[in-house]
This record gives sequence, structure tokens and C-alpha cells, in this order.
Amino acid sequence: MIPENYQRIQFFFCVLFAAILFIPVCVSASEPLNTAYPVWSGQLGELTTVTDSSDDGTYFVAGSDTGLLRLYALERKRILWTFEKPEKSVMAVSMSGNGEYIAAAFFDPYHPSDETSGEILYFNRSGNVQWVYSTGSTVHRVAVSESGKTIFASGDSNFYSFDNTGNLLGKYKTGGTIWAVAASGDGKTGVAGSGYPVSGISVMDTNGTFLWNYSTTERMRTVDISANGEAVVGADFYRLYWLDRKGTLVWQYTSSPPFTHVAMSSDGEYCAAASQYYLRFFNRTGSLLWTYEDSGYVNSADISKNGDFVIAGTENATLLFDKSGQILWKFNKGASHVSTSHDGNYFIVSSAGEISSLIRDTGSGPARQKTPDSTPSLIESTKNQSLVPSPPQPVPMSLSIPFAALGICAGAATFFRRFT
Repeated sequence: MIPENYQRIQFFFCVLFAAILFIPVCVSASEPLNTAYPVWSGQLGELTTVTDSSDDGTYFVAGSDTGLLRLYALERKRILWTFEKPEKSVMAVSMSGNGEYIAAAFFDPYHPSDETSGEILYFNRSGNVQWVYSTGSTVHRVAVSESGKTIFASGDSNFYSFDNTGNLLGKYKTGGTIWAVAASGDGKTGVAGSGYPVSGISVMDTNGTFLWNYSTTERMRTVDISANGEAVVGADFYRLYWLDRKGTLVWQYTSSPPFTHVAMSSDGEYCAAASQYYLRFFNRTGSLLWTYEDSGYVNSADISKNGDFVIAGTENATLLFDKSGQILWKFNKGASHVSTSHDGNYFIVSSAGEISSLIRDTGSGPARQKTPDSTPSLIESTKNQSLVPSPPQPVPMSLSIPFAALGICAGAATFFRRFT
């Protein structure tokens, strides 16, 4: 028979364990174990920043609303060069997959009616301007093929195709303002999404020859295309479209919250669709594989080459998902634009003029995360300038405390059982 005093002691320790157990869980919930911190971060613009990277993540380019364009070397944590047009804003940037060429769309928002307010500039990796093309009053988007030999761009309702020497290969009028442009990796196909007064998805080949158009009732907000041009995805406000290379609708998905961005894996097997409140992940047959629900807008998304990783920028945080929809880490800063390397190892996040670099394996502490000896400012336009590393971050509270408390209580109970 259990002595009465032992029953009282046992009850006391159960209450004590319950009190100890719940305190650290509540504290650690505000700082999850999978929190990510940037390798470095810095300010480039004031309101908006657009980015793109090479396929292997070695280089990335960023452009700002203040007219700054910069090329960065990620592994070396260096600014390779800075180009500036202070009277204009950088509307879009695109880098060839091999990192050798960069296209940038510059626009003067204060004098939009000027015939020279919209320009496309093409750079080599050394920062030399290879050619300039004036689109007239406006320019919105640019897209470069993997090799950099083909460039697609938009200005008003004009859809352009260039070679890498600046020769205009073709020009097609969509009938509506073009808001989105994408290029297949092989450079053989370009796609444009247009809106008012004519809405739809238009496709041309590398020679600038118009191939087909798919009409929609709403303005197209975003488009993407597989590396071989076999699949095209696009979204207007409330509908997501998946088309084949001939412009035939394969499937569509309707959402009541408006879509903001779509991204297709290079192999054409998956797409991620961002909208208000949701990030959705589809396969090529239209099956919805998983959904992430957010409290606000999911502004941007990008996807690795084979769809293994998806990065998404929301109003309050940036999240990395695996193919099954599991969150691998969370960066506690919202993003208006995100991009990933093909292998899903490197990520660029931008919001309100600030850019940050992250890596997939944030917890292993590889050599590339070490802080350099010198940390000069990012604002100076100096070649080979060191990037500003992120300050050391606090380690999240471990959940081992409750389990230690459990061990202590169990040991104490055993002790009293032996000596009672």
C-alpha cells in the first residue's frame, strides 16, 4: 500500500512539472527554431528594388527606384560594379543563366511622355554597356535567355525581341499594355502578358515571329515559361492558366483573392501561384498539391529548377518551402520580390529598397557565412566593395528545458519512493 505522505509528494511534483513545462514553450513560440538570418543585407533604393541571379547563384543583379544598378558576387561578398541613371527608375532586371549578361529597363516616371523616357540597356558582366534601345514613352519588363543571346522586352503594347548585339529581331503589338514578360531558357520562345484595352498571353519565337495569342477577360498580371518552351503559365486577377506550347489551355484555376505572382519550375513540372492570403503549389496536370495560408498578401514567389524548393515573400516574412509544402525556415522580414538559384541554395530578398542574401542551409554555418574583416557602406559606388554582413543573431530558446524538468521530477519521485 502506498503511504499517504508519498501520494502527497507525488501530487506536488506533478503540479511542479506542469508549471515548469509550459513556461518555456510559450516563450519559444515567438522565436521558432527554424528562423533564418541573412548572410548579409544592405540598402539600395528607397521604395522598390528588383533582382535576378545567375542559375548557379554566383552572381546577382539588383536595380532600384533611385536609378542604381549593381552586380554582386555572392560567394566573395563583393559589389563588382555600379551603374547609375539618377533621373530614372529601374523597372526590371534580368540576368542570363550563365551570369555573363544583364538587361535592365530604365524609365523616367517624372517625364513619362518623353520619347526617351523608356530605355533598355544591355550590359556584360564587366559592367560595360553593350547597347541601348529606346522604347519611347514607357518600358516595363525584360527577360534574357540562359545564354544571353536572346532578349525579350516590353514597352507600352509593344513586344520586342533582340539578339545580344542589339539588333531588333521582331516587334509585335499586343493591343494592350504589357505588364509581364518571360523567356524560355533556350531562348527560342518569349511570352508576354498584357492588359487594357486588350488582355491576354502572347508568344513570339527567337526571330521575333508572332506565334499565338490566348485571350483573357482580365489584365494579365504575371507570366512564366518552362526552359524548353513546352509549357506557359500566367495569371490575371482571379484565374490561373496553364497552356501548352501551341497556346491550348491545359487547365485553369479560379481564386477569389487576386493573384500577385506565378513561377514555373524550369522543367515545366510545377508552378507556384501567389495571391492574397495564399501560396498554392500545382503540378503540370493541374492538381493542387498543397496550400499555404497567410494573413495578408503573398507578394512574390520563385521556384528551383526541378521544383524541390519554393521561396515566397509575404507582407511580414519570407518563407522557404520544400516540394511537400513543409516550411524549412522563416526570415522575419517581408518581401516584395524574391529570387532563387536553380539548385535552391541561394536566395535574394528585396523590400522597400533593402536587399538581403540568404542560403538554404542556414543552420550549418558554412565558411561563406563568416563575417569579413572590413564592412564599408553599400551606398558608395565603388568596385570590389565588401558587402555589409548581418550582425550576430540570438540563438532561439531550446525546448530541452521542459524535458530536463521532466527528468528532474521523475528522479525526485523515484527518490521519495525508495526512502518513504
